Amino acid sequence: MKDPMGREVIEVGGVMSESCVSHRTGHPRVNVVLERVGANEVFQLGVAEAKSVAAQLLEAAEAAESDAFLFDFAIKELGLCREEGAGLIARFRDFRTERNSSK
Repeated sequence: MKDPMGREVIEVGGVMSESCVSHRTGHPRVNVVLERVGANEVFQLGVAEAKSVAAQLLEAAEAAESDAFLFDFAIKELGLCREEGAGLIARFRDFRTERNSSK
């Protein structure tokens, strides 16, 4: 399956994280486990990178909620069809990106 930008999308059943310490360097690390059918994917992040990813995930989750709210409003209250609602969301995302990049 591909996303609208043509990137491969993998099905993930869950995401887990756990703290760890590198046995070679003694530096703190974060293990991230993507639970998938058949095999789990595990990767490690440094603490700063893990915190950055966490902040990005929270920001994306909040944006997704506002996008869904606006999409629902556009269809139910403004009478737009789903395609028009999707176009409105695309314009809204562009506006959000421009506004956030000027801060």
